[in-house]
Amino acid sequence: MTRAMVGQIKSWHITIDWVSSFQEGMEAIQSGEHDVYLVDYFLEDRDGLELVRWARSQWFRKPMIMLTGCGSLDVDVEAMKAGASDYLVKGKVDPDLLERSVRYALERVRAEEALPDSEERHRGMFDHLQIGLYRSSPGGSSWTRTPPWSASSAIPIPAR
Repeated sequence: MTRAMVGQIKSWHITIDWVSSFQEGMEAIQSGEHDVYLVDYFLEDRDGLELVRWARSQWFRKPMIMLTGCGSLDVDVEAMKAGASDYLVKGKVDPDLLERSVRYALERVRAEEALPDSEERHRGMFDHLQIGLYRSSPGGSSWTRTPPWSASSAIPIPAR
């Protein structure tokens, strides 16, 4: 069923490697050669949630989309907590939904990978400003200030 749906997605060239056990899933993940991992809830010897938890405990960051034959809110929430990128019920998913889920999951990973560089650029700009500025958390519980602000005793520190 899943293989047939993937075959209907025409917007990408997709190659599928199919494994059916927890051990084979671990080996496929460790190889790192796939862009996205579709993980069935029912594996031969364990469940897919365990595989997702194991992968995330190994700092594996690629998207993992949980598929199941029968939807359950409890399993859906557990999949989210385990680190699944999405949770899809096989009888309710079509090729367009699967393609969108994969596309969104890939974009989320790309954005997460770009975030440290963006934060570093922001921190670098803030730290090298030639004017006195400060930034505060929304509640005002933490704040930082630029070096000119810190160096000047004439500029009062805002009350927290």
